[in-house]
Amino acid sequence: MLQKLRTLYNEYPRQFWLMITGIVLATAGGSMIWPFLLIYASGKLNLPLSTVATLISINAGTGLLSSFLAGTLADKIGRKVVMVFSLAMNGIAYFFLMRAETYPHFVILMILIGLSNPLYQVGADAMLADMILSEKRTDAYAINRIANNAAFAMGPAVGGFLASTSYNLAFYGAAAGFTVRRRASSLTACSCFSWHAKHWKNRQTNRTLKNAENAEKIPR
Repeated sequence: MLQKLRTLYNEYPRQFWLMITGIVLATAGGSMIWPFLLIYASGKLNLPLSTVATLISINAGTGLLSSFLAGTLADKIGRKVVMVFSLAMNGIAYFFLMRAETYPHFVILMILIGLSNPLYQVGADAMLADMILSEKRTDAYAINRIANNAAFAMGPAVGGFLASTSYNLAFYGAAAGFTVRRRASSLTACSCFSWHAKHWKNRQTNRTLKNAENAEKIPR
């Protein structure tokens, strides 16, 4: 089992696994809050759940709008800038959610989260395509999705434990997850990233050529 994991790890560049680690942290952090957000907002604002539920609709609507602009922004100003901005805005928004006192405050923060989420996803998908060879890309996206789903399932369990003590702890955990992920994104997309990705691709190409040469030497 360990040998299989080691082999899988060596099949992809380190930047890929750094990105996967960040995705797990950020997704787990964000999903800590969502199952309990309406209950928290309803109790704090003293409003019925049917009214507070409009916050989710506002978040979804702004997210849809942002998804139309995310690709263009990533192409014009760069993937790293878009990804880091998205995660920074998410971290700030989750931090201020526990300070929100009125319905308009929650609306502003939900709009901010809705606008920033698609920016990160588009940049991350494009960056993954840049660093992974085409024949490995399908498996890489599968690993990315598995990690994302696992973190999304893990987050509410941790969030429920923290929220049972204090909702503030859950919000701090979410903000910390996005902050760590922002740092990981900066490292992944640093100026030397292109060189590392190119070096890895060349190594894989050389390995393929060497295997082909060895196959030709085998007597038939």
